[in-house]
Amino acid sequence: MDTDRSIPQDFKERTAEEQLAVDIKYLKKNKITKKKEINQILKTCETFDVPSAQYFVEEWLFLPFEETEEGFAKTARLHDEDYLNIAQFNGIYWGSNNED
Repeated sequence: MDTDRSIPQDFKERTAEEQLAVDIKYLKKNKITKKKEINQILKTCETFDVPSAQYFVEEWLFLPFEETEEGFAKTARLHDEDYLNIAQFNGIYWGSNNED
């Protein structure tokens, strides 16, 4: 299994104008078509020096697989603060392992 999480080389070889065109095409292809949403994603990429909208969306956004009530509900749980709570996990894991 390939675990290389570095930024692909082709992101580094494009000019800013070329990357912008690729980003907009990617976002529209993935049903992010409202100007406000596209601008928010592009601004975030610029602000945090993210190399592409594709990288940002695939690594950081939780988008529903299905545009149905059930699909949105499944995705919403990922935004719940208690879902996969690392502090709770650490308490359970380290609490049970410290009983030496």
